[in-house]
Amino acid sequence: MFLYTLGNLIKNTFINFYEDSFRLVMANLVWSFLIGLIAVFSYSVFQVGMWGLLIFPFFLSGPLFVSGMYIALDSHLERQLRVLDLFRGYKKYFWRGVKSFCFSGLIYLILILDVYFFLQIEMDSAVLYFLFIIILFIFVVFSMMQLYFWSLLVMYPEEGIFTLIRRSFVLTFDNLIFSLFWFLFFGLFFGLLVYLRLAFFPFFITLPGLYVIKGTTVMLQKY
Repeated sequence: MFLYTLGNLIKNTFINFYEDSFRLVMANLVWSFLIGLIAVFSYSVFQVGMWGLLIFPFFLSGPLFVSGMYIALDSHLERQLRVLDLFRGYKKYFWRGVKSFCFSGLIYLILILDVYFFLQIEMDSAVLYFLFIIILFIFVVFSMMQLYFWSLLVMYPEEGIFTLIRRSFVLTFDNLIFSLFWFLFFGLFFGLLVYLRLAFFPFFITLPGLYVIKGTTVMLQKY
């Protein structure tokens, strides 16, 4: 059943993208250009050793990511889509984007450091192996939750971030098998976009954004 649901989700995502392809691609090119500016600035700051200035791209990246999701939501809801909506979404979700990006970044930093710690030591006991597996499990589950979380962030702008985190947690564990395959396909698809490189710029945020918003919508229909 979940494979049928996932198949329909993938099909509907590509149909939606095809029907609104010109405006979605144009919005994605603008989005990619802005992300490129942030990346160049970050690299330049890193090269000259002015570490304090890295806080600016860190704070700007979250709202920009949410603005891309906002464009995908417009397309999903069949609202009139304009490239300028990218900037409206950036303004509308600025602080939500900053706080959400900081929260997710902090959790990922903690988990990555934990994984690195276990990889550096000799795990000569069953307890250490068990703890390592638990950390990896939390890492995967948290990544699955992220797909729901960033969709809910633009779908329910009136709800608090921690309310959306709890809802993402419930959606993930209540639909664990679907969420796992949904997440795995997202990882494969995202990896393919990165591998193809040229496809990265016109499709990077809007096409995956449509995919996760449609998946979240399908799961919410159960409640």
